[in-house]
Amino acid sequence: MSQEKVERYKKEKANRKKDLKKQKRKVWISRIVGVIFALALTAFIGWSVYVTFIRENPSASNGETVSFSEEELSSLLASAETTTTKNALLNETLAAEETSEGDTTTASASNDDSTTEATTPEPEGDTTTNAQ
Repeated sequence: MSQEKVERYKKEKANRKKDLKKQKRKVWISRIVGVIFALALTAFIGWSVYVTFIRENPSASNGETVSFSEEELSSLLASAETTTTKNALLNETLAAEETSEGDTTTASASNDDSTTEATTPEPEGDTTTNAQ
């Protein structure tokens, strides 16, 4: 029985390098197969979510279409222009008030009549002097 063990040990020793290479190869193959399987599973889950929630349910995306008649469009455009004009006038009056506040403090010390002139907003055509 001991002779059998010795011969088996010699065979294992002679084939040890080959066996280690086979074992390492199996480990690498199993890792590669595992990565491929994980990628396939992730792709499947992603595709399933896409098909279930995005492609089959178009209301989930915010791509609704709205149509207006020419009358509605013109009224919307007019209201937008009115709002823009009101905002521009408001900005001009605020800028005029800010500049007149600095003028009012210096003018009020010298003369009461000049304060009333300084607080009145300047005409729209003279906005370049207010910006400086």
